Amino acid sequence: MRRVLIALALLFLPLAPAGAGDHAYCHQASGAEAAGNYDLAIDYYTRCLKSVDLSIGNQAIFYNNRGEVYYRKGEYDRAIADYDQALRLDPDYAGVYNNRGLAYLNTGEYDRAIANYDQALRLDPEFAFAYNGRGSVYIRKGKYDRAIADFDQALRLDPDYALAYNGRGNAYTGKGEHDRAIADFDQALRLDPDYASVYNDRGRTHFYRGRFAHAVPDLRRAVAADPEDAYRVLWLYLAQARAGQGGRAELGDNARRLDLSDWPGSLVRMFLGELDAQAVAGMGEANRTRQDKERRAEAYFYVGQQRLMAGHTDNAAAFFRAVVKTGITNFIEYIDAKAELKRLGQ
Repeated sequence: MRRVLIALALLFLPLAPAGAGDHAYCHQASGAEAAGNYDLAIDYYTRCLKSVDLSIGNQAIFYNNRGEVYYRKGEYDRAIADYDQALRLDPDYAGVYNNRGLAYLNTGEYDRAIANYDQALRLDPEFAFAYNGRGSVYIRKGKYDRAIADFDQALRLDPDYALAYNGRGNAYTGKGEHDRAIADFDQALRLDPDYASVYNDRGRTHFYRGRFAHAVPDLRRAVAADPEDAYRVLWLYLAQARAGQGGRAELGDNARRLDLSDWPGSLVRMFLGELDAQAVAGMGEANRTRQDKERRAEAYFYVGQQRLMAGHTDNAAAFFRAVVKTGITNFIEYIDAKAELKRLGQ
């Protein structure tokens, strides 16, 4: 799903001083997680938690840390269950509320996410991570001013917090204040030159402004960082095409690394000339769930881009209006559909 995405911080809670009976698995689990061996880490944490002589504090830590591994695997319900257990054991652990807030953000339960960040901040008013996380939820809810206030607070507490600069940049983009957004993205990259998501966000913001040639190098760098992200590949192609740089050959090269058999591969195939635009538009016609509506917003947006590049501006505008009508305000396609309509004088 093409939400405005912000990198957020999970808190891996430090191991409390080990007691004599603490099991070796407890220490091995964090090493397995650091190595990216998540299934092994979960197995070790599970074995660790069966140790009968773990202190209550260590039990809370290990439930949190196993929850973090489930989160990294995208198993958000299991992560939340572990965070719940950690908080039953230690109701005043602000870091666990932060982590559970992030998990609820990813399940789309925004009010629950905010409630968890609120509680984390009640317990620790100087918790920059929680301000950043809550700001990200407000972006998803389209409450950009509240998001900016939270990112401001995070940056007051930690002036070198690159994630918060990126988050605030996305909030400014949502408001249409593109110059401020670019300034924040620039600062995030000064602090962390390898922060690939910022190149993606800054490139798209240049695109929204109609500065297509400026968008190309940022979006190309974003694709290099994650060549299997079909949406990054699509946005690079759109920027190249709108800048008059062609881009079809590079799109074809990039497509070889993608799975084109399912969504959003169909969108790539459309721009490669392998799938009719009307067929793609029809893929967004289902109206049963919010996910259907999200796909419809995407389908109409990219078909609108295809029609615009083919010179059919009236038809393109109709598709962009249809994107806005979906009300999926937290998708990047919604933001640019409004920008395209403004460029078209509609």
